[in-house]
Amino acid sequence: MEQPVRFSYMHMSEPVRNALSKNGYTLASPIQARAVPLACCCFDLLVQAKAGTGKTLVFAIAIAETHKPNVGFPQSLTIVPTREVAVQVEGVLNRIGAEVPKFQARSFIGGMEISVDRKNLQNCSAVVGTPGRLLHLIKSNVLNTSCIRTLVLDEADTLIDKSMREDIRKIISALPEKRQTIICSATFYNNRDRELLKFMNEKYIAVTPKREVPMLYGIKQFVRELPQESDTVKDVMAKVAAVSELFTRIPFLQCVVFANTTAKAEAYCLYLRKAGWQPELINSAMEQRLRLKAMDDFRTIRSRILVATNLIARGIDVDNLNLVVNADVPKDHATYLHRIGRAGRFGTHGIAVTLVSGVSDMERFRRILHDIGGNEMFAHRLPEAPGGGLAELKDVWNFAEYGNKYEKLYAYQMEQETS
Repeated sequence: MEQPVRFSYMHMSEPVRNALSKNGYTLASPIQARAVPLACCCFDLLVQAKAGTGKTLVFAIAIAETHKPNVGFPQSLTIVPTREVAVQVEGVLNRIGAEVPKFQARSFIGGMEISVDRKNLQNCSAVVGTPGRLLHLIKSNVLNTSCIRTLVLDEADTLIDKSMREDIRKIISALPEKRQTIICSATFYNNRDRELLKFMNEKYIAVTPKREVPMLYGIKQFVRELPQESDTVKDVMAKVAAVSELFTRIPFLQCVVFANTTAKAEAYCLYLRKAGWQPELINSAMEQRLRLKAMDDFRTIRSRILVATNLIARGIDVDNLNLVVNADVPKDHATYLHRIGRAGRFGTHGIAVTLVSGVSDMERFRRILHDIGGNEMFAHRLPEAPGGGLAELKDVWNFAEYGNKYEKLYAYQMEQETS
């Protein structure tokens, strides 16, 4: 096992080192230990590491380190796929750059008046935003990109989806050619890393933690099989009952319940409230101020349960979130990994439970497991009580003592095995 690397041993400026210490960053994660020194040397980087390992801090340090206080226009541009991630990255940048002279990060997202953006760009050195808003500011000559020296594409495989790809291309074409580019994501599927290389210097460096695999080692994955219901309403009610039972069986600090659609998220939230729980809701159909309030309430533990769509599946960090429930089986393995990666952030433990109802759900869930780790990939089955319902989950948080306690559901193996 490698010895952990201390940030204090890395070559960086005193203001950044002090900010790291004041914010509790002492030991670098494996991806940080490998990528931060390279980023601070202004290499173009393609950074791939599983969710929760601290990729945001890699580019935040690089941006703060390269800041020049005598430049009057933005010097870095960080593009993210959602508004919530933009606000979060803005906060990290300002914490890391707190002692750097004249450093100020701002987020620019849809749903805000352009006059507010124009004001926020004054004295702003680090711009963070979503593609549509950033492109609008550039086209309107509100955002001056002439001094941009660092470009970051965070959650990059999402940024080159068809819905965003053209906006990304136009934004990058407006930037100086002489710049550092840092591209980050937990997953690069369908050869998307090759597409992203078009935006980088030919002398780029691909960085991953040593022996990195697409697994979340701090998370135990469970599956709960439910009978297939005859219609959507009955399916929602059965899943609400299953989620409610989970809450009584698994002690947790905070939980996110993921739904595949806005309508289902609203239904799950409504009926969980009727069942006596107090969940908050967040989805893309909500007003921006309500979305920000829901996330703020969740981060500050004013709410323990958040029902969400995939809007927050990527890039959102909440320290006390240790339980994720997939009320609906996600569409693919990348979405699954990003969802369950919300729990068990770097150095902590998390539990992820996926509810599976019917043959098609099970086939999709097995496919997800297979795409992550082949036929030997598995999830633990939640044990059933003899009279129905969930059995007692004694010591479920004691991962070291799992042994053969829980039966395993393997990818594409119909027989069930125990270890």
